[in-house]
Amino acid sequence: MHRLPLLLLACYGLASCSGQAPFVDQYGVDIRKYSGLYVCHDQDATREEIEAKAAEGCALADKVPQYQGEERFQCRVMAPHRSVYKCVDKPKT
Repeated sequence: MHRLPLLLLACYGLASCSGQAPFVDQYGVDIRKYSGLYVCHDQDATREEIEAKAAEGCALADKVPQYQGEERFQCRVMAPHRSVYKCVDKPKT
């Protein structure tokens, strides 16, 4: 009876230790229509990895990412944090 909560806690602990590469959270987001973009990541992800994923996502709309902030514990269990970006027009050259 008391083993289930301990088992769940152990699984959560193991999952949070086994980092996941940053990824664009596409749940309900169409970057061509909306300018917001979320990149989910764990605490071990580097800013360069996160920004690379944001650039990939914004490129789908021919835009570049502009960092807006970070929201902790707002994504998945394996990648609990998300960096928020706004996809903006590319600078004119």
